[in-house]
Amino acid sequence: MRKRIIFIGCLLASIFMSGCLFTEVDHALFAKHYIDQSKNYDMGITEARNAIAMNPSYAPRWYWLGVAQFYKKQYDEAIPAFKKVIDLRQTGPQLQSSYDFLGWAYFYKGDYAEAIMNFNRSLELEPRDQESLRGRGWSYFNTGKNEEAVRDFNRALEYIKSDNTLSLQDALRGRDKAYSLNRNHDEAIHDFNRLLEINPKEGDALNWKGWTQYRKGNFNEAVGDFNRATEHIPQDNKSLLFDNIRGKAFSYLGLGDSETAINLINKAKEIFNYDARYDLSAMYYAIGDKEKAWEYRGGMGMVGVDTRDYNKGEVIGVEVVGTFSGGPAERAGILKGYVIVKLNDMDITDDMDFF
Repeated sequence: MRKRIIFIGCLLASIFMSGCLFTEVDHALFAKHYIDQSKNYDMGITEARNAIAMNPSYAPRWYWLGVAQFYKKQYDEAIPAFKKVIDLRQTGPQLQSSYDFLGWAYFYKGDYAEAIMNFNRSLELEPRDQESLRGRGWSYFNTGKNEEAVRDFNRALEYIKSDNTLSLQDALRGRDKAYSLNRNHDEAIHDFNRLLEINPKEGDALNWKGWTQYRKGNFNEAVGDFNRATEHIPQDNKSLLFDNIRGKAFSYLGLGDSETAINLINKAKEIFNYDARYDLSAMYYAIGDKEKAWEYRGGMGMVGVDTRDYNKGEVIGVEVVGTFSGGPAERAGILKGYVIVKLNDMDITDDMDFF
């Protein structure tokens, strides 16, 4: 009891000696409390701004402002706050954490190059930071660098604590998908099974496992995984439901059941209102009906070429970068490098006109 009285007495003395000092510290402490403990990010932002207004040169206040804005998904506001922490030459854990938050903020904005750059800086300061390793892994994955993604997810899994289930699932999920797209099918299936041991009802993992089985040629297993995934995919996740139906359709095609496969694609077309011509074209081509395949591939204007925009000098059109085997273009002798400027008496100015 006596120590408490002495503490209060000293605190009151400090208030009388410097009233603004208490108010300044008060705002900063409240900001940290609201953000770090109460998760009341709106109040945290208000208190952090109040503290910054009194002393804008104190980096931790910018840090907590950035944290609150990040968790409010206000990434455009959080980025300059974390950059301010760096500009003020903050040292220690908050500097490394600022780079990590910047990496994730850029990741969620879809700027993967900036994300990777900031994750790199975070990992220079703390090479074992599993959050930055996961973030860089996902950034590599989203830019098609699957081998680099696998390396980062491997390292992240070394440092994730056994009771951190969410991070463990995230790292496994990322490595699974990178393995799958990199054609390491056995490793991917092994990891998907590990992930499903943690959560047997994860529709996304079941769906990706289905695609991996399909790519491996295990069509029966693929259909089974796609069917199980259907039971656990939330009905409002339209993109995953759509991907699930497509995967199931192509798996049935692999089993030789073209009727079910085409019916599923038509069902997906009705539900999701997507352009099914390319999928139907591939299916009809696979079952040997090339005439119908080209009909679905692009209608009357489609001649069976892969193109890119061409605009040099006065010549505007599309350049042929490849032809499809068995298509009208190949039969007509159209070669890679040709530039098409007119089709059916219509001027071609870019890919959109051509298709």
